[in-house]
Amino acid sequence: MWNSVRSAVLIGYSVVDRARPRTADAMSVNHGGIVVIARSNVAVSPIAIADQPSTFEVVCLRAVIGQFTAAVVVLYRRPGSQSVPQKFFDELAAILDRVATHQEAIYIVGDFNIRLDRTDDTYADQLRLLVDCYGLVLHDTEPTHQLGGTLDAVVTHDVTGRPDRVAVEDVGLSDHFLLRWEVNTTKDAHRLLRPSTVVRGANCTWSRSDRRYPHRGCASQPTGLLTLMS
Repeated sequence: MWNSVRSAVLIGYSVVDRARPRTADAMSVNHGGIVVIARSNVAVSPIAIADQPSTFEVVCLRAVIGQFTAAVVVLYRRPGSQSVPQKFFDELAAILDRVATHQEAIYIVGDFNIRLDRTDDTYADQLRLLVDCYGLVLHDTEPTHQLGGTLDAVVTHDVTGRPDRVAVEDVGLSDHFLLRWEVNTTKDAHRLLRPSTVVRGANCTWSRSDRRYPHRGCASQPTGLLTLMS
């Protein structure tokens, strides 16, 4: 049962999770969901989402360690046909509308099931455009799947809480690899963004602040925030 995840968590850790909705009767098997596990010195609390998306699973939360605060969005898009519906990007934009204009650090992470390593992939281009429209950056990584290909990603603010690099590690627990990064959680290490204005256009939603934009889960203390694995 899904509740066994909570009972299996070691003392000294906290959990924010969302079980996969059942698609049939109440006794059907739902095969998982999303779980975020944090050390006890990281305070985590859910961020309410008005309408749960239908094209991907998601958990949104706020993580606080000392004076460092971050909005964390963990998502999973199920693999299916080669086409990615436009509704996926629309629903992702709605999530970005909720979190991307905050002054705090932002980490949007998970299994997008989009071939981000292919330069000719139109869906990868569309995802990068959407991210860029909000003044965010999608970090390049090594392949994140044991068969090759980059399906998982980490998206952050361009400045606030941005890691120097995102490492990919095969820890032998999944066909997807662990994404790991470190950020300095001291207040003086971050240049905070001023409040942004979100402008929705015909083909793009984008963030604009009064600075120019230059252009993966719990890292160890004292510099780490979260370590997430797709």
